[in-house]
Amino acid sequence: MSAPNSRISHSDRPWVVMRASDVMSRPVLAVTDAATLPEAVQILLSHGYTTLPVVDDDGRLTGVLTEDSLAEAYLSGLLTITAPAETTTSDPTPIPSQFVVPPVSVAQDTSIPSVIEVMLRTQLRAVPVVSAGHPVGMVSWRDVFAAIEGHPR
Repeated sequence: MSAPNSRISHSDRPWVVMRASDVMSRPVLAVTDAATLPEAVQILLSHGYTTLPVVDDDGRLTGVLTEDSLAEAYLSGLLTITAPAETTTSDPTPIPSQFVVPPVSVAQDTSIPSVIEVMLRTQLRAVPVVSAGHPVGMVSWRDVFAAIEGHPR
């Protein structure tokens, strides 16, 4: 017995042979590990992102900050959202490490099926695409679905 979609050729599913670099959004916006929670929130809100790479002073990926992390910061009382344009924190120190997810990324030549596997395994809504440890783009579920539907960005 064959697998359910084994009779579908790559020509029927061109996204199967596409790579992360074919669908990634760029330029990538990131925050340094010295950024504060309010700074990160402003970037996420102003650009409509769900995931934000966190980089060191050399621009190397050190982790990702997600909407889930910000919700945890809010519930813990560390982050206060008082109005749509005003986000404050009780402490202006850099983003606490407990809110930064360990670095998860894919290479530019990672296949879209492999990107999907990483996103499902890590439950991230977007994943950084890196070259030599530096974020060069992001692949979100929207990017993946656009590729599947034949409309890569």
